[in-house]
Amino acid sequence: MGEHLKHKFEHIQERATDCPSHLASNIAADVGRFGKEVKDAAVHSFDVTKEELGDLYKQGEKKVGDARRQMQGGIRAKPLQSVLIATAVGLAVGFAFGMFGGKSNH
Repeated sequence: MGEHLKHKFEHIQERATDCPSHLASNIAADVGRFGKEVKDAAVHSFDVTKEELGDLYKQGEKKVGDARRQMQGGIRAKPLQSVLIATAVGLAVGFAFGMFGGKSNH
């Protein structure tokens, strides 16, 4: 589509340099049509991009939901192991904050 617009613009330039003043209104109309074509192309590109981003968002949402369901299934299958892992992670984080972010006893 960009090549088409480029040729259209070149055609308008040629007409502008070789024409008498009474054809200026025709050139103005061509420029107006060219501007509309550029605008339409931009709107179309925006719509396509918006649609593609919407599709990517839906795919991401689905993957997050699938991961959440898989994690919940693992927790239900092994509840004791899940609690022990969560406790270990909590202790590790608490120790790290206590060691690096805690107040000194000096």
